Amino acid sequence: MSIALPRIACVRAPHLPVQLERQRHPELAEHPLLISGRPWEPHIILDADDLARDAGVVPGLRVSQATRLCPSAVVIPADEAAYQALHTLLAEALLSVTDRLETVDWGNFRLAVGDLGRTYATPVALGQALSAALAVLPGCDVRVGLADQRFTAERAASAAAPGSWIAVAPGEERRFLAAFPISVLPLEPETARRLRLLGLDTLGALARVPRRALVAQFDATLGFCHDLATGNDPRPVQPDALPPVLEAQRECEPPLRDRDAVQMVLARQVARLAETLQHRGYQAQGLQLQLVDEDGAPHTGMARASPGRWSACWRA
Repeated sequence: MSIALPRIACVRAPHLPVQLERQRHPELAEHPLLISGRPWEPHIILDADDLARDAGVVPGLRVSQATRLCPSAVVIPADEAAYQALHTLLAEALLSVTDRLETVDWGNFRLAVGDLGRTYATPVALGQALSAALAVLPGCDVRVGLADQRFTAERAASAAAPGSWIAVAPGEERRFLAAFPISVLPLEPETARRLRLLGLDTLGALARVPRRALVAQFDATLGFCHDLATGNDPRPVQPDALPPVLEAQRECEPPLRDRDAVQMVLARQVARLAETLQHRGYQAQGLQLQLVDEDGAPHTGMARASPGRWSACWRA
């Protein structure tokens, strides 16, 4: 007899860039590791291992800030192509189980699996199938969480042992979540501080407080967090759509020779593409630009996205 499957599977390869660099540089095993830079932000931390994070380093810090917080850290330039290749390999393996897959970030996915009962009769069979698919990444730490609720599945994946999976049965969400700290919730730092002062430092403690009292004391955000703590999360998996491919071209005749004029043309092209992305409901971190000189030689640069604006970061 088949048993109803959990609706959602979360698959996590935590710190995928760090994992790859650890494999490449085993001699750095005892050192905190920082990975820096993207083409449009070369001096910003992209990823940091747990040793560096314990020292206060988080992605988005400048390298100079991160090394002050963690002076013993080794900084490695990012190899985005390699990280993307590993991420793609993992995604392709998961697509052998279901095509209803949502990418969260590198090595982090959500899958809608509740309708796979004809293929996998039990949660155990599904967990084993996912574990077998993840064997394409030997030596990598990949974990799986299964649950009816998205937040619970995410926490199950975070608690699973490397290479293993945890399934949370329907009705067991609140008990499973109780021991997790409130730091796993989407809380503002000041709100988290106030909750701890009230002795509400775990999800179990938060869940025992009436939802209405939390909303009255704080705001509606606490109502949502209370829902998560009690295992009530209606958010669905949103399967990936194909990314858009947008282009904007401008031919300058005669060729531009003044750098300021070139920058002005590039800025206009970036603005056109950014406006199109916004109208279509997409977000982006950067755009790739290519300039072809009068001899036909290409030159590549990037435009960096900042809140509400784009700024060109040209590198010939």
